[in-house]
Amino acid sequence: MTTDRIVGIDLGTTNSLVAFMQGESPVVIPGEDGLNLVPSVVALDENNQPVIGSSARRYLIETPERAVYSVKRLMGRGVEDVQEELKLFPFRLADDLQPGEVLRIKLGDKTFTPPEISALILRQLKRNAERHFGGPVSKAVITVPAYFNDAQRQATKDAGRIAGLEVLRLVNEPTAASLAYGLDQKQNGIIAVYDLGGGTFDISILKLHDGIFEVIATNGDTHLGGDDIDNLLITIALDDIRGDMNLDLRRNAEAVQAIRKSVIEAKIALSSQASAKLDVELRGGRRYQREVTREQFEQLIQPIIDRTVGPCKQAMKDAGLKPEQIDEAVLVGGSTRIPKVRALVKELFQREPHSDLNPDEVVALGAAVQANILGGGSVATENMLLLDVTPLSLGIEVAGGVTDKIILRNSTIPASATQFYTTQIDGQANVAMCPRASSAAARKRKSKYSPATASPTSRSRA
Repeated sequence: MTTDRIVGIDLGTTNSLVAFMQGESPVVIPGEDGLNLVPSVVALDENNQPVIGSSARRYLIETPERAVYSVKRLMGRGVEDVQEELKLFPFRLADDLQPGEVLRIKLGDKTFTPPEISALILRQLKRNAERHFGGPVSKAVITVPAYFNDAQRQATKDAGRIAGLEVLRLVNEPTAASLAYGLDQKQNGIIAVYDLGGGTFDISILKLHDGIFEVIATNGDTHLGGDDIDNLLITIALDDIRGDMNLDLRRNAEAVQAIRKSVIEAKIALSSQASAKLDVELRGGRRYQREVTREQFEQLIQPIIDRTVGPCKQAMKDAGLKPEQIDEAVLVGGSTRIPKVRALVKELFQREPHSDLNPDEVVALGAAVQANILGGGSVATENMLLLDVTPLSLGIEVAGGVTDKIILRNSTIPASATQFYTTQIDGQANVAMCPRASSAAARKRKSKYSPATASPTSRSRA
Protein backbone atom coordinates (compact mmCIF):
# COMPACT_ATOMS: atom_id res chain seq x y z
CA MET A 1 0.00 0.00 0.00
CA THR A 2 1.11 3.55 -0.72
CA THR A 3 2.23 5.52 2.33
CA ASP A 4 1.27 8.93 1.01
CA ARG A 5 -2.48 8.43 0.67
CA ILE A 6 -4.37 11.64 1.52
CA VAL A 7 -7.71 11.46 3.30
CA GLY A 8 -10.43 14.05 3.80
CA ILE A 9 -11.63 14.72 7.34
CA ASP A 10 -14.69 16.54 8.63
CA LEU A 11 -13.83 17.46 12.23
CA GLY A 12 -17.34 18.24 13.38
CA THR A 13 -18.92 19.64 16.52
CA THR A 14 -21.26 16.67 16.98
CA ASN A 15 -19.79 13.99 14.73
CA SER A 16 -16.56 13.55 12.77
CA LEU A 17 -15.84 11.53 9.62
CA VAL A 18 -12.96 10.45 7.41
CA ALA A 19 -13.37 9.79 3.68
CA PHE A 20 -11.35 9.02 0.55
CA MET A 21 -11.82 8.85 -3.19
CA GLN A 22 -12.67 5.36 -4.38
CA GLY A 23 -12.56 5.32 -8.16
CA GLU A 24 -14.74 8.23 -9.28
CA SER A 25 -16.73 8.57 -6.05
CA PRO A 26 -15.84 9.71 -2.52
CA VAL A 27 -16.77 7.28 0.26
CA VAL A 28 -16.77 7.50 4.05
CA ILE A 29 -14.61 5.05 6.01
CA PRO A 30 -16.60 3.40 8.81
CA GLY A 31 -15.30 2.95 12.33
CA GLU A 32 -14.83 -0.28 14.27
CA ASP A 33 -18.55 -0.30 15.06
CA GLY A 34 -19.38 -0.19 11.36
CA LEU A 35 -20.87 3.31 11.61
CA ASN A 36 -19.69 6.19 9.43
CA LEU A 37 -20.19 8.85 12.10
CA VAL A 38 -17.73 9.06 14.98
CA PRO A 39 -19.32 11.13 17.80
CA SER A 40 -17.00 14.00 18.72
CA VAL A 41 -16.96 12.93 22.35
CA VAL A 42 -13.84 12.21 24.41
CA ALA A 43 -13.73 10.72 27.91
CA LEU A 44 -11.17 9.36 30.33
CA ASP A 45 -11.82 5.88 31.72
CA GLU A 46 -11.02 4.67 35.24
CA ASN A 47 -7.37 4.22 34.23
CA ASN A 48 -7.16 7.74 32.76
CA GLN A 49 -7.01 6.32 29.24
CA PRO A 50 -8.90 8.21 26.51
CA VAL A 51 -12.13 6.79 25.13
CA ILE A 52 -13.41 8.29 21.85
CA GLY A 53 -16.68 8.23 19.97
CA SER A 54 -19.73 6.10 20.74
CA SER A 55 -17.98 4.39 23.65
CA ALA A 56 -17.42 7.77 25.32
CA ARG A 57 -21.09 8.72 25.32
CA ARG A 58 -21.99 6.68 28.40
CA TYR A 59 -19.50 8.70 30.43
CA LEU A 60 -21.61 11.82 29.77
CA ILE A 61 -24.33 10.29 31.95
CA GLU A 62 -22.34 8.17 34.41
CA THR A 63 -19.28 10.38 35.04
CA PRO A 64 -19.85 13.64 33.12
CA GLU A 65 -16.89 15.33 34.79
CA ARG A 66 -14.66 12.92 32.85
CA ALA A 67 -16.16 13.59 29.41
CA VAL A 68 -16.08 16.43 26.90
CA TYR A 69 -18.16 17.13 23.79
CA SER A 70 -18.63 20.01 21.33
CA VAL A 71 -14.99 21.00 21.87
CA LYS A 72 -14.98 22.56 18.40
CA ARG A 73 -16.83 25.52 19.87
CA LEU A 74 -13.86 26.13 22.17
CA MET A 75 -11.12 25.95 19.52
CA GLY A 76 -9.04 29.12 19.38
CA ARG A 77 -11.20 30.88 21.97
CA GLY A 78 -10.33 32.63 25.24
CA VAL A 79 -11.66 32.22 28.76
CA GLU A 80 -13.85 35.31 28.44
CA ASP A 81 -15.51 33.85 25.31
CA VAL A 82 -16.87 30.67 26.90
CA GLN A 83 -18.25 31.63 30.31
CA GLU A 84 -21.91 31.37 29.24
CA GLU A 85 -21.21 28.14 27.36
CA LEU A 86 -19.68 26.46 30.40
CA LYS A 87 -22.86 26.85 32.45
CA LEU A 88 -24.44 23.87 30.67
CA PHE A 89 -21.27 21.88 29.91
CA PRO A 90 -20.46 19.07 32.38
CA PHE A 91 -16.74 19.78 32.23
CA ARG A 92 -14.83 22.64 33.80
CA LEU A 93 -11.72 24.59 32.96
CA ALA A 94 -8.45 24.09 34.83
CA ASP A 95 -8.48 25.72 38.27
CA ASP A 96 -5.23 27.64 37.72
CA LEU A 97 -6.21 29.12 34.36
CA GLN A 98 -5.22 32.77 33.97
CA PRO A 99 -6.84 35.40 31.69
CA GLY A 100 -5.26 35.31 28.25
CA GLU A 101 -3.93 31.78 28.72
CA VAL A 102 -4.82 28.98 26.31
CA LEU A 103 -7.95 27.16 27.48
CA ARG A 104 -7.34 23.93 29.39
CA ILE A 105 -10.23 21.58 30.10
CA LYS A 106 -10.24 19.52 33.28
CA LEU A 107 -11.12 15.84 32.82
CA GLY A 108 -10.65 13.87 36.01
CA ASP A 109 -7.17 14.67 37.29
CA LYS A 110 -5.82 15.72 33.89
CA THR A 111 -6.14 18.86 31.78
CA PHE A 112 -6.26 19.16 27.99
CA THR A 113 -6.33 22.05 25.56
CA PRO A 114 -9.11 22.02 22.91
CA PRO A 115 -6.56 21.11 20.16
CA GLU A 116 -5.40 18.16 22.28
CA ILE A 117 -9.00 16.95 22.66
CA SER A 118 -9.58 17.36 18.92
CA ALA A 119 -6.32 15.50 18.26
CA LEU A 120 -7.70 12.46 20.08
CA ILE A 121 -10.71 12.47 17.74
CA LEU A 122 -8.45 12.92 14.69
CA ARG A 123 -6.22 10.09 15.89
CA GLN A 124 -9.25 7.80 16.04
CA LEU A 125 -10.20 8.76 12.48
CA LYS A 126 -6.58 8.14 11.43
CA ARG A 127 -6.72 4.65 12.97
CA ASN A 128 -9.99 3.93 11.17
CA ALA A 129 -8.40 4.90 7.85
CA GLU A 130 -5.23 2.89 8.53
CA ARG A 131 -7.29 -0.18 9.40
CA HIS A 132 -9.24 0.25 6.17
CA PHE A 133 -6.15 0.67 3.97
CA GLY A 134 -3.93 -1.75 5.83
CA GLY A 135 -1.15 0.83 5.97
CA PRO A 136 -0.13 4.19 7.43
CA VAL A 137 -2.00 7.43 6.76
CA SER A 138 -0.07 10.64 7.45
CA LYS A 139 -1.64 13.35 5.27
CA ALA A 140 -5.08 14.93 5.37
CA VAL A 141 -7.33 17.71 4.21
CA ILE A 142 -9.39 18.94 7.17
CA THR A 143 -12.51 21.06 6.92
CA VAL A 144 -13.29 24.07 9.11
CA PRO A 145 -16.24 26.46 9.32
CA ALA A 146 -15.91 29.15 6.66
CA TYR A 147 -16.11 31.86 9.31
CA PHE A 148 -13.36 30.45 11.54
CA ASN A 149 -10.78 33.13 12.30
CA ASP A 150 -7.02 32.67 12.16
CA ALA A 151 -6.73 31.51 15.79
CA GLN A 152 -9.42 28.88 15.28
CA ARG A 153 -7.82 27.66 12.05
CA GLN A 154 -4.39 27.48 13.66
CA ALA A 155 -5.87 25.50 16.55
CA THR A 156 -7.26 23.01 14.02
CA LYS A 157 -3.85 22.68 12.34
CA ASP A 158 -2.28 22.13 15.76
CA ALA A 159 -4.78 19.34 16.45
CA GLY A 160 -3.81 17.65 13.18
CA ARG A 161 -0.11 17.93 13.99
CA ILE A 162 -0.61 16.47 17.49
CA ALA A 163 -2.55 13.58 15.94
CA GLY A 164 0.38 12.79 13.64
CA LEU A 165 -1.16 14.20 10.47
CA GLU A 166 0.34 16.60 7.97
CA VAL A 167 -2.52 18.98 7.24
CA LEU A 168 -2.07 19.80 3.56
CA ARG A 169 -4.99 22.20 3.46
CA LEU A 170 -7.88 23.52 5.51
CA VAL A 171 -11.02 23.71 3.39
CA ASN A 172 -14.10 25.70 4.34
CA GLU A 173 -16.97 23.34 5.09
CA PRO A 174 -19.55 24.77 2.67
CA THR A 175 -16.88 24.83 -0.04
CA ALA A 176 -16.12 21.17 0.60
CA ALA A 177 -19.84 20.41 0.39
CA SER A 178 -20.00 22.16 -2.97
CA LEU A 179 -17.19 19.93 -4.27
CA ALA A 180 -19.19 16.84 -3.40
CA TYR A 181 -22.34 18.41 -4.82
CA GLY A 182 -20.61 19.44 -8.05
CA LEU A 183 -19.09 16.00 -8.52
CA ASP A 184 -22.52 14.44 -7.95
CA GLN A 185 -24.57 16.84 -10.11
CA LYS A 186 -22.00 17.72 -12.82
CA GLN A 187 -23.70 21.01 -13.67
CA ASN A 188 -22.86 24.72 -13.88
CA GLY A 189 -24.54 27.62 -12.11
CA ILE A 190 -24.69 29.66 -8.92
CA ILE A 191 -25.24 27.70 -5.72
CA ALA A 192 -25.80 28.77 -2.14
CA VAL A 193 -24.50 26.33 0.48
CA TYR A 194 -26.41 26.70 3.76
CA ASP A 195 -24.45 24.86 6.47
CA LEU A 196 -26.06 24.64 9.92
CA GLY A 197 -24.24 22.07 12.03
CA GLY A 198 -23.98 21.30 15.70
CA GLY A 199 -21.97 24.35 16.69
CA THR A 200 -21.41 26.61 13.70
CA PHE A 201 -23.28 28.22 10.82
CA ASP A 202 -21.87 29.11 7.41
CA ILE A 203 -23.31 30.39 4.16
CA SER A 204 -21.28 30.45 0.98
CA ILE A 205 -22.22 31.56 -2.52
CA LEU A 206 -20.30 29.74 -5.26
CA LYS A 207 -20.11 29.79 -9.02
CA LEU A 208 -19.65 26.42 -10.70
CA HIS A 209 -18.34 26.52 -14.26
CA ASP A 210 -16.63 23.72 -16.20
CA GLY A 211 -15.09 22.14 -13.11
CA ILE A 212 -14.08 25.46 -11.51
CA PHE A 213 -15.53 26.05 -8.03
CA GLU A 214 -15.25 29.76 -7.37
CA VAL A 215 -16.43 31.06 -4.00
CA ILE A 216 -17.93 34.51 -4.53
CA ALA A 217 -18.85 35.37 -0.94
CA THR A 218 -19.08 33.75 2.47
CA ASN A 219 -20.48 34.67 5.87
CA GLY A 220 -21.55 32.97 9.05
CA ASP A 221 -21.48 32.62 12.82
CA THR A 222 -18.96 30.35 14.57
CA HIS A 223 -21.18 30.16 17.64
CA LEU A 224 -24.54 29.14 16.23
CA GLY A 225 -25.89 25.64 15.68
CA GLY A 226 -27.80 22.67 17.00
CA ASP A 227 -26.09 23.01 20.39
CA ASP A 228 -27.90 26.32 20.88
CA ILE A 229 -31.23 24.60 20.27
CA ASP A 230 -30.30 21.85 22.75
CA ASN A 231 -29.19 24.39 25.37
CA LEU A 232 -32.43 26.34 24.99
CA LEU A 233 -34.56 23.24 25.54
CA ILE A 234 -32.38 22.13 28.47
CA THR A 235 -32.84 25.53 30.12
CA ILE A 236 -36.62 25.31 29.69
CA ALA A 237 -36.65 21.80 31.17
CA LEU A 238 -34.54 22.90 34.14
CA ASP A 239 -36.91 25.84 34.75
CA ASP A 240 -39.89 23.45 34.60
CA ILE A 241 -38.32 21.09 37.12
CA ARG A 242 -37.46 23.91 39.50
CA GLY A 243 -40.97 25.37 39.26
CA ASP A 244 -43.02 22.15 39.33
CA MET A 245 -40.87 19.95 41.58
CA ASN A 246 -38.92 22.53 43.57
CA LEU A 247 -35.67 20.92 42.41
CA ASP A 248 -32.77 23.05 41.23
CA LEU A 249 -30.61 20.74 39.10
CA ARG A 250 -28.47 23.33 37.37
CA ARG A 251 -25.36 22.26 39.28
CA ASN A 252 -26.15 18.55 38.96
CA ALA A 253 -24.04 17.51 35.95
CA GLU A 254 -25.52 14.00 35.75
CA ALA A 255 -29.10 15.32 35.68
CA VAL A 256 -28.27 18.01 33.11
CA GLN A 257 -26.72 15.43 30.79
CA ALA A 258 -29.69 13.09 31.21
CA ILE A 259 -31.96 15.98 30.21
CA ARG A 260 -29.65 16.79 27.29
CA LYS A 261 -29.91 13.20 26.02
CA SER A 262 -33.71 13.31 26.19
CA VAL A 263 -33.81 16.75 24.51
CA ILE A 264 -31.68 15.58 21.57
CA GLU A 265 -33.84 12.48 21.09
CA ALA A 266 -36.99 14.65 21.08
CA LYS A 267 -35.45 17.16 18.67
CA ILE A 268 -34.58 14.40 16.20
CA ALA A 269 -38.03 12.84 16.53
CA LEU A 270 -39.77 16.16 15.83
CA SER A 271 -38.20 16.29 12.37
CA SER A 272 -40.49 13.42 11.34
CA GLN A 273 -43.25 13.41 13.99
CA ALA A 274 -45.91 15.86 15.09
CA SER A 275 -44.96 15.51 18.76
CA ALA A 276 -42.34 13.97 21.05
CA LYS A 277 -41.98 13.35 24.77
CA LEU A 278 -39.23 14.44 27.13
CA ASP A 279 -38.86 11.71 29.74
CA VAL A 280 -36.09 11.97 32.33
CA GLU A 281 -35.64 9.91 35.50
CA LEU A 282 -34.53 12.13 38.37
CA ARG A 283 -33.14 11.39 41.80
CA GLY A 284 -35.46 9.88 44.36
CA GLY A 285 -37.39 7.97 41.72
CA ARG A 286 -39.09 11.12 40.42
CA ARG A 287 -39.55 11.70 36.69
CA TYR A 288 -39.78 14.77 34.50
CA GLN A 289 -42.14 14.29 31.57
CA ARG A 290 -43.32 16.80 29.03
CA GLU A 291 -45.04 16.49 25.67
CA VAL A 292 -43.65 18.84 23.02
CA THR A 293 -45.45 19.41 19.72
CA ARG A 294 -43.64 20.38 16.55
CA GLU A 295 -45.51 23.70 16.57
CA GLN A 296 -44.24 24.48 20.08
CA PHE A 297 -40.73 23.40 19.14
CA GLU A 298 -40.69 25.62 16.06
CA GLN A 299 -41.89 28.63 18.04
CA LEU A 300 -39.13 28.08 20.61
CA ILE A 301 -36.32 27.77 18.06
CA GLN A 302 -37.48 30.53 15.72
CA PRO A 303 -35.16 33.19 17.23
CA ILE A 304 -32.19 30.83 16.84
CA ILE A 305 -32.74 29.94 13.20
CA ASP A 306 -33.62 33.58 12.42
CA ARG A 307 -30.01 34.40 13.30
CA THR A 308 -28.99 32.69 10.04
CA VAL A 309 -30.97 35.16 7.94
CA GLY A 310 -28.61 38.13 8.37
CA PRO A 311 -25.46 36.28 7.23
CA CYS A 312 -27.35 34.84 4.23
CA LYS A 313 -28.54 38.27 3.11
CA GLN A 314 -25.08 39.76 3.65
CA ALA A 315 -23.46 36.99 1.58
CA MET A 316 -25.89 37.62 -1.29
CA LYS A 317 -25.24 41.36 -1.03
CA ASP A 318 -21.46 40.80 -1.09
CA ALA A 319 -21.87 38.53 -4.12
CA GLY A 320 -24.00 41.15 -5.88
CA LEU A 321 -26.82 38.65 -6.35
CA LYS A 322 -30.55 38.48 -5.69
CA PRO A 323 -32.33 35.29 -4.55
CA GLU A 324 -33.80 34.69 -8.00
CA GLN A 325 -30.26 34.55 -9.42
CA ILE A 326 -29.36 31.56 -7.23
CA ASP A 327 -29.72 28.33 -9.22
CA GLU A 328 -29.56 25.91 -6.32
CA ALA A 329 -29.60 25.98 -2.52
CA VAL A 330 -27.73 23.08 -0.91
CA LEU A 331 -28.32 21.96 2.67
CA VAL A 332 -25.39 20.87 4.84
CA GLY A 333 -25.24 19.90 8.52
CA GLY A 334 -27.51 17.77 10.69
CA SER A 335 -29.57 20.73 11.89
CA THR A 336 -30.88 21.28 8.34
CA ARG A 337 -33.06 18.20 8.84
CA ILE A 338 -35.37 20.36 10.95
CA PRO A 339 -38.43 21.16 8.75
CA LYS A 340 -38.55 24.78 9.98
CA VAL A 341 -34.96 25.30 8.84
CA ARG A 342 -35.72 23.89 5.40
CA ALA A 343 -38.75 26.15 5.13
CA LEU A 344 -36.57 29.15 6.02
CA VAL A 345 -34.01 28.26 3.34
CA LYS A 346 -36.78 27.85 0.77
CA GLU A 347 -38.11 31.30 1.66
CA LEU A 348 -34.65 32.93 1.61
CA PHE A 349 -33.58 31.60 -1.77
CA GLN A 350 -37.04 31.23 -3.33
CA ARG A 351 -36.55 27.61 -4.32
CA GLU A 352 -36.78 24.12 -2.84
CA PRO A 353 -33.41 23.34 -1.23
CA HIS A 354 -31.33 20.44 -2.56
CA SER A 355 -31.10 17.66 0.04
CA ASP A 356 -30.26 14.52 -1.95
CA LEU A 357 -26.80 14.28 -0.40
CA ASN A 358 -26.52 13.16 3.23
CA PRO A 359 -26.07 16.45 5.18
CA ASP A 360 -23.98 14.64 7.81
CA GLU A 361 -21.53 13.20 5.28
CA VAL A 362 -21.34 15.69 2.42
CA VAL A 363 -18.56 17.81 3.98
CA ALA A 364 -16.30 14.80 4.52
CA LEU A 365 -17.00 13.62 0.97
CA GLY A 366 -16.01 17.03 -0.36
CA ALA A 367 -12.82 16.95 1.71
CA ALA A 368 -12.01 13.62 0.08
CA VAL A 369 -12.48 15.20 -3.36
CA GLN A 370 -10.04 18.00 -2.46
CA ALA A 371 -7.59 15.44 -1.05
CA ASN A 372 -7.78 13.56 -4.33
CA ILE A 373 -7.08 16.75 -6.29
CA LEU A 374 -4.02 17.49 -4.14
CA GLY A 375 -2.84 13.92 -4.53
CA GLY A 376 -2.72 14.10 -8.30
CA GLY A 377 -6.36 13.55 -9.07
CA SER A 378 -8.30 10.90 -10.92
CA VAL A 379 -10.50 10.91 -13.97
CA ALA A 380 -13.33 12.33 -11.86
CA THR A 381 -11.35 15.24 -10.42
CA GLU A 382 -8.49 15.95 -12.83
CA ASN A 383 -10.20 19.05 -14.27
CA MET A 384 -11.56 20.41 -11.00
CA LEU A 385 -10.20 23.64 -9.52
CA LEU A 386 -11.14 25.23 -6.20
CA LEU A 387 -10.96 29.02 -5.74
CA ASP A 388 -11.81 29.91 -2.15
CA VAL A 389 -11.94 33.25 -0.32
CA THR A 390 -10.80 34.62 3.01
CA PRO A 391 -13.92 35.09 5.17
CA LEU A 392 -12.47 37.88 7.29
CA SER A 393 -10.42 40.96 6.47
CA LEU A 394 -6.71 40.81 7.33
CA GLY A 395 -4.68 43.80 8.38
CA ILE A 396 -2.08 45.41 10.59
CA GLU A 397 -2.83 47.03 13.94
CA VAL A 398 -1.57 50.61 13.94
CA ALA A 399 -0.97 52.99 16.81
CA GLY A 400 -4.18 53.80 18.64
CA GLY A 401 -5.41 50.21 18.42
CA VAL A 402 -6.94 50.67 14.95
CA THR A 403 -6.66 47.85 12.41
CA ASP A 404 -5.64 48.94 8.94
CA LYS A 405 -7.24 46.43 6.55
CA ILE A 406 -4.90 45.20 3.83
CA ILE A 407 -6.69 42.15 2.41
CA LEU A 408 -10.47 42.57 2.45
CA ARG A 409 -12.89 39.76 3.25
CA ASN A 410 -14.13 37.68 0.34
CA SER A 411 -10.81 38.15 -1.48
CA THR A 412 -9.89 35.10 -3.56
CA ILE A 413 -6.97 33.20 -2.05
CA PRO A 414 -4.07 32.89 -2.32
CA ALA A 415 -3.81 36.67 -2.06
CA SER A 416 -1.04 39.09 -1.14
CA ALA A 417 -0.79 42.82 -0.56
CA THR A 418 1.88 45.29 0.49
CA GLN A 419 1.42 48.45 2.55
CA PHE A 420 4.03 50.93 3.78
CA TYR A 421 3.93 52.52 7.22
CA THR A 422 5.92 55.22 8.99
CA THR A 423 7.06 55.09 12.58
CA GLN A 424 5.13 57.07 15.15
CA ILE A 425 7.95 59.26 16.48
CA ASP A 426 10.77 60.94 14.57
CA GLY A 427 14.01 59.05 15.06
CA GLN A 428 12.26 55.91 16.29
CA ALA A 429 14.64 52.96 15.89
CA ASN A 430 12.19 50.04 16.24
CA VAL A 431 8.50 49.19 16.41
CA ALA A 432 6.49 47.24 18.95
CA MET A 433 5.32 43.78 17.88
CA CYS A 434 2.75 43.57 20.66
CA PRO A 435 -0.97 44.41 20.34
CA ARG A 436 -2.85 47.37 21.72
CA ALA A 437 -0.10 50.02 21.45
CA SER A 438 -1.91 53.23 22.29
CA SER A 439 -1.15 56.90 21.94
CA ALA A 440 -3.58 59.75 21.61
CA ALA A 441 -1.11 61.59 19.40
CA ALA A 442 -0.95 58.64 17.02
CA ARG A 443 -4.67 58.50 16.32
CA LYS A 444 -4.26 60.90 13.42
CA ARG A 445 -2.31 60.01 10.31
CA LYS A 446 0.78 62.17 9.79
CA SER A 447 0.75 61.57 6.07
CA LYS A 448 -0.78 59.21 3.53
CA TYR A 449 0.90 56.41 5.51
CA SER A 450 -0.29 55.09 8.86
CA PRO A 451 1.70 55.18 12.10
CA ALA A 452 2.30 51.48 12.77
CA THR A 453 2.96 49.07 15.57
CA ALA A 454 4.21 46.54 13.01
CA SER A 455 7.29 46.66 10.84
CA PRO A 456 7.67 49.80 8.70
CA THR A 457 7.14 47.71 5.55
CA SER A 458 4.45 45.08 6.04
CA ARG A 459 3.33 42.39 3.68
CA SER A 460 0.16 40.46 4.41
CA ARG A 461 -0.66 37.10 2.85
CA ALA A 462 -3.70 34.84 2.97
